[in-house]
Amino acid sequence: MKYNVEQLKQTLEFFLREYPELAEDEELRSHMFEGSTDIKEVLTELLNIDTNAKILIDGIKDHIEHLRKRSERFDHRKQIARKLIMQIMETANLRKLELANGTISVSSTPQSIQIIDETKIPDEYFRIKKEVDKTKIKDALKNGVEIEGVQLSNGGSTIRIK
Repeated sequence: MKYNVEQLKQTLEFFLREYPELAEDEELRSHMFEGSTDIKEVLTELLNIDTNAKILIDGIKDHIEHLRKRSERFDHRKQIARKLIMQIMETANLRKLELANGTISVSSTPQSIQIIDETKIPDEYFRIKKEVDKTKIKDALKNGVEIEGVQLSNGGSTIRIK
């Protein structure tokens, strides 16, 4: 960036200190800053940086989605190849075959659980997940309830760019 943001901030603070009447009148303050500083140029460049970053982020997200779909296609191709390999190995009644580019081995897999109807499973076979209810805590704190281990932040400011 060709502009010195720190210098601009110091200049703005100087004007606000030296001309306290600027604090009362946003229009006057805006005109004063526009005429006496490079605030518009700096903010324009920063807005361009923000816009370009958003474009790049969107492009990267699209590319990631494209790569995810491509990965799914390759995974599907791999699964089909493995299924065909298994069928051929079973048909040939082979448990192991050494090839130039790898060794194929057929092995047994352990038993796994298949849930057919979760509603019929007794409670003793469930885990309870303990989770903090931030909404409930925030409401309680706003209503003056003191809760050990938490506090409300001071909030802050943000910008909106349209």
